[in-house]
Amino acid sequence: MSEVEELRPVPRERAILESFFTQLGMFSFDRAKDYVEKEKDSSSRSGGAVWASLGALGHLAAAEKAYHNMTFLGQKMGSASYLEDLLSHLSEQLCHFTQARMDLSELYEKLHALSGQKSVNSEELLSSMQAVSSKYCSKFHHPILSRVEECFQTELDVVLQLLRCQAQISEWSFLPALLSLHGANSKLLAWGQLFQRQKETRKHMFGGQSQKAVQPPHLYLWLQRFQVLLLAKFSFYFHEALSRQTAAGDMKALTARTVPDFSGKICSFIRKHDASNVSLFPAVVSLPTGERPLTHWPNVIMMMSDRAAELNTLDKVVHFYDDKVTSTYFLTRPEPHFTLW
Repeated sequence: MSEVEELRPVPRERAILESFFTQLGMFSFDRAKDYVEKEKDSSSRSGGAVWASLGALGHLAAAEKAYHNMTFLGQKMGSASYLEDLLSHLSEQLCHFTQARMDLSELYEKLHALSGQKSVNSEELLSSMQAVSSKYCSKFHHPILSRVEECFQTELDVVLQLLRCQAQISEWSFLPALLSLHGANSKLLAWGQLFQRQKETRKHMFGGQSQKAVQPPHLYLWLQRFQVLLLAKFSFYFHEALSRQTAAGDMKALTARTVPDFSGKICSFIRKHDASNVSLFPAVVSLPTGERPLTHWPNVIMMMSDRAAELNTLDKVVHFYDDKVTSTYFLTRPEPHFTLW
């Protein structure tokens, strides 16, 4: 665009589109919808392609609100020529945007369906998300859509980091998992600030009004809970590595802030049931003392081999009593590569 074109007054039609997509990118879905409907009513007699498209933009705002609230999980599911060129260009990019939302909805439905399964292929999920990211990279790059593109890319980055972190924890890769967890947390904090800056005005029945922060949509809250769970899992799987970096009392206080506090729950279980040890095998965590119960490993390995089919069943606990060492063993498998005993 030339310098002369930059200095020209912005046509009203373009200003309306810019205002609409700015509000949409700031998650003000109702405000964006009300705005275009108001403009449509006040300009209904003007005619033209732009005014005819305002109704479709209202539907887009409603669809974006439904998407971010994840309601689909419950269901199976200038001059005239310049403005025409702009609208045509936007329509093409919005088609890509709509298809991207459909692809992400399918992926979220898949994640939702996998929530009750023990064996989850994290690498496959990560690959699917990376394919979506590559497919739609820069597909809706028009300046009017900059806010929409920004929030879409932030969502992709958060999900990619979380899925990558999940796969890395399952591979017991400390530093890569830590970096992914930190990256996801930083993106979520930046995303959350958008909601804190938004204010919703409410009028009271007997006069006066008040403002409060806009509540984040369900999608954001769900990703936030996912990150919190991964932090708890990371703190448990790498408990010994993290314990070497701080005092025992500080470590206990830090893990107590995770949700759920796996280490705290296991230590309480040990005290309540007079258990001698709880370990995650391969030997990555041993509570309460951190010492490896080496004399018991042959029995544990034998049970893992002989009763693998049972252990691979969701929520299955197998047990075995060895009179030679007068000990009873209980084993369960929280995920394919690790056994809790």
